[in-house]
Amino acid sequence: SEEISSLYHHPGRLTIGVTESIAVYLSGDILKEFLALYPDTEIFLKMLDGKDSCKMLHEGEIDLAIVLDLPVKQNSIQVLQSKKEPVLLTAASTHELSGKTTLSSSDFETYGILLPLPNCPYRILLEQKLLSEGIRIKPVLETDSVSVIKESSLCGIGLGLLPEFAVQKELIYHMLEKINYPMDFPIYTQILIHKDKWISPDLEHFLEIAKRHLI
Repeated sequence: SEEISSLYHHPGRLTIGVTESIAVYLSGDILKEFLALYPDTEIFLKMLDGKDSCKMLHEGEIDLAIVLDLPVKQNSIQVLQSKKEPVLLTAASTHELSGKTTLSSSDFETYGILLPLPNCPYRILLEQKLLSEGIRIKPVLETDSVSVIKESSLCGIGLGLLPEFAVQKELIYHMLEKINYPMDFPIYTQILIHKDKWISPDLEHFLEIAKRHLI
């Protein structure tokens, strides 16, 4: 009957929570492949602010989350995939520090840094590392947008603190250079789901594709 067939053709809907950097730089290829294979499923991307991903998974506001963060450890949250992401300080290739072999503490005090907001996990780790070395940070700009940090770094405004995946193309083409200051931070792209979440066929398909792209 018409009523039954309409049930089968009703498009599914997935609500996916993503941090801004993931939304801009990593989710495009996943969405493109998923929607090519499952065009009837509607995707709603919800931007996550800081630590709200676990709360939203608990409350069923989102079906899954893809976050860039420290390792998530909560009993009710399952980490389905985890990939370590290098974090870099970058400068425009024309910048005075470009190509310098090591950074001194005076360099940090002379040249400004383009920073994510204070609640960003890799900003916190950088500040802790610099503090332990007696170095004061000089913020030129604070923003919740990875894209703004990248563009400002390209313009030569300051050193950008960025995940490597956001600047891969610019590094290859030498529009940006990696500043030689070692940072081995435990920052990971993670796919999160509530452990009691029912996995619908749509969600299962999405997870298969997302996991493959984040290996």
